[in-house]
Amino acid sequence: QAPADEKERTIDFLENGYSRSGFARILEFVTKWGGLDYSRQKAQSLGEKAGAFLAELPDSIYKQRLNDLVEFAVQRQK
Repeated sequence: QAPADEKERTIDFLENGYSRSGFARILEFVTKWGGLDYSRQKAQSLGEKAGAFLAELPDSIYKQRLNDLVEFAVQRQK
């Protein structure tokens, strides 16, 4: 878990609006403390749940498009 002072500095960057240096700092913080990995795992888990719900719907173009959206959201890299 991130130290309190590092969390505080990162929150300050978030509250003060966008800047390149602020973005770089936030990205560094999120990467260092496993936020990206956690987000990917969470997206995968939620995508699997969404797929299970969608599997119960009758086949249609709408169901396929919803499945496509879930896949896109889980697989995207940026």
